[in-house]
Parts: sequence; C-alpha cells; structure tokens
Amino acid sequence: MTLAFVTTYGEANRTGWSGIGHYMARALERQGLLLEHIGPLQEKSPALATAKQWAYSAVCKRYWRDRDPRILRDFARQVAARLSSLQADVVFSPGTIPIAYVDCDAPIVVWTDATFAGMIGFYPEYSTLSAETLRGGNQAERSALERCRLAIYTSDWAAAGAVRHYGVDPGKVRVVPLGANVAREPTPDEVARAIRGRNRRPWRLLFLGRDWQRKGGEVAVEVTVALNEGGFPTRLTVVGCEPRLGDRARPHVEAVGRLETDRSSEHEWLLALLAQSHFMILPTLADCTPVAISEANAFGVPCLTTSVGGIPTVLRDGVNGKLFPAATAAPEYVAFITEVLTTPERYQALAVSSFAEYQARLNWRVAGEAVQRFLQEVV
Repeated sequence: MTLAFVTTYGEANRTGWSGIGHYMARALERQGLLLEHIGPLQEKSPALATAKQWAYSAVCKRYWRDRDPRILRDFARQVAARLSSLQADVVFSPGTIPIAYVDCDAPIVVWTDATFAGMIGFYPEYSTLSAETLRGGNQAERSALERCRLAIYTSDWAAAGAVRHYGVDPGKVRVVPLGANVAREPTPDEVARAIRGRNRRPWRLLFLGRDWQRKGGEVAVEVTVALNEGGFPTRLTVVGCEPRLGDRARPHVEAVGRLETDRSSEHEWLLALLAQSHFMILPTLADCTPVAISEANAFGVPCLTTSVGGIPTVLRDGVNGKLFPAATAAPEYVAFITEVLTTPERYQALAVSSFAEYQARLNWRVAGEAVQRFLQEVV
C-alpha cells in the first residue's frame, strides 16, 4: 500500500508537531507501507498574511495564517499537483490543515489529537482568535472531515468532539493513542535496572513541556518545595521551558531548557533524565494527549497529571500513574507522592505497570499496527 503522507512542514523537518510527524511516518513504514512525502507546502501571499497578523494584534486578536481559506486552498492545489504524479492508495495526514480542501480519488485519512472546535475555550491561545480565524478554522475543519474516509484520533475526547462539533459519522472515527518519541527503546532489563536505581534519595520529579503556565509548572514547583520542607529531599528537573522560581524553590529545581531531540546527544540526555526520575509531574490545565506520558512510561516512570482533554485515554488511573482533577492543589500531589515513595513495594508495582502500559498500548509499533489495520478498511 502506498501512502501520500502530507504535512505542511515536510519530511526533512524532524521536529514538526514536536517530532510526532516523524515518528508517525516511521511507524507506518515499519508496517510495510510505502510513504511518498508531500511537503513542505508554501504559503500564498505571505506578506499579506503578515500584514493581517499585525493588524489583528493591534486590537489584541490573533489571526492564524494556517486557518486562512486562501492559504489552505492553495495548499490543496499544491497537494493535488503532487498527487497527480503519484499512484497513492491513500492520502494520509497527521492533521486536517494540509488536506482541508484537497479533492482526489484516493481515500483521505487523518490521524490527529483534537478538532479545531474542541480547542476553543480550552487552550489559552484560542481565546483571543479573530472572527476571521474562527470562521476559517471551523470551515476548514468541517471540509477536511467531510472529505475524510477515516478520522483517527489519539483519544476518546477528541473523537467525541469530532462527532459533537462537526456531525462526523461515528462509523468513520477511530481512536489510536500515539507512541513514545524515543529513538532508542529501552529493553526490559534496562527498565528494571532504572527502577531499582530509584531506591535512594533525593526523589526526582521531571516536568517536561514548553508551556510553563498551561502545563502547571507552578504547581510542580509548589509540590517540590513542600516535599523538601516536609523532610523529603526532592529534585525537580524542568525540560522544555524556563521556570519561574522564587528563593524557596531555586535550590531544589534544575532548569535544563529546551532539548533539541533531533540532535542525538540532547535526545540521549532526555532519555537519561527520564530513566532516573521517580515521577513525571504534569499538573496541566489543558492538554490533548501529551506524548510525554508515553515517553515516561517507556522507562517505567509513572505520571502524575490531570484528567483533562484526552489524557484519560492515555493514562489509566493507578496503572501508569495518577489522575487528579483539574486544578488540584499541591498538597494532594504531595500526599500521594509521599505515600507511594515511602512504600517501596507500592512504587515498584506502579513503575512496573507503567512500563507494561507502554509495551501494550503506548508505543509506535502497536499504534502503527492498529492504523495499518484501519487503512485496510478503506482501500
């Protein structure tokens, strides 16, 4: 089966969609599928789009170029031109933007983590969108989903949103969680050694995310400070953003900054940080399906996070971590961490079951196999 794999950013960009596009493509190739990459796509009239951005920002509104119908229709023309020289069985995209207005004979399939409407009022940056962007975004999303033969989502939350907001036929909706973006998968023996190596202090927490406020960074810091002041030496490592720290927190927090995971040395650094952590802590206020959960579980690291968005599809409470209600305060995290880490056999069991979840559900091999089966339905 040949897939035309369509992205706005192209095959050479391994960091597009936080690297998910790259790992998704490799997962499909490992299923024996032949991928013909289409992208990067070029904007029509970029100067006009930039002028619109400036004009809307003057009235505190956001104009998003990738929701402009003119730009999206030109993307569709570029994709159609490339398709005319291919013999593709399926047109496949990790998002609705590049295929929103594509007309073609081959069935279209998307695999993504949310609908446009599902993000309105959920992520902060969607709260100040201009009327033009709201109109264009919903129009494009509806158009893409009408054209799709299959709409695959990474969570039940996102799948339900497609049906609720756009009236998508539930019969063409599927759910497949993403795998972990790890270039080198640890072996069971490596994970077992890593878990045993955590039987000492300080306790290590890992915060992995680019949006400090939305991902709940302040709560993660409060938890770390409270544990230390309660007599439990704890170290928080922050990867992906710059934390905001007060004097009480600064001695207990290590800020790594962004790691460019397409660079092997920085990717290996991230994997080492994952392996040594007792918990990943992500007290997020809004999220779709953060791939960081799968990455942590790949090393037997349980995750502490919230039951928002699509997270409950990925994290099973008490199996590969702990789900807290949205906006849970630090003391509840502290109580759980203390209870589990002062009972070594309980932590061991939770770490082992976290790795088991990765092996069973949250890796790219399993995800690729599931999508390959669904693709067989449409050709």
